[in-house]
Amino acid sequence: MSENTTGEQYRLTAGDYAATVTETGAGLRELSHRGEPLLLSYSPDEPAPAAFGQLLVPWPNRVDRGRYTFDGTEYQLDVSEPELDCAIHGLVRWTTWRPVRQEPHAVTLAYSLHGSTGYPFRLDLEVTYTLDAGTGLTVRLVTRNAARAPPRTLTAPTPT
Repeated sequence: MSENTTGEQYRLTAGDYAATVTETGAGLRELSHRGEPLLLSYSPDEPAPAAFGQLLVPWPNRVDRGRYTFDGTEYQLDVSEPELDCAIHGLVRWTTWRPVRQEPHAVTLAYSLHGSTGYPFRLDLEVTYTLDAGTGLTVRLVTRNAARAPPRTLTAPTPT
């Protein structure tokens, strides 16, 4: 178990590329080529500032007053940025993701987002960070609706 604020640090390398992915939020904390940083980074012992490298799921940006309507129903999210009266950057930024596969050049992390009052939907998420010596970084995020199907109304067949 890691003592870092951002959890386990998954270090990836391929050729002249190096990256670090965090357990907390499955975020990309570092990316470099030949030792030169390619993005703004932060210490493993501090939360990601300003959403640096974080996955913004199930929505990026801000939801005004935390309210939205989906399929005719209005929902109220927690207002996570009170000074602007909004919900900001999704629900998985500070969650603990579990490793699924780790290799020297790649890591796959997964998280199950269970429903809550403001977001009563279930998603299974899986992200893979892969470094390639020739092409650099590829990030693949797969999101699967894991909720049970809504109840169906069954109609008996009409007799013939």
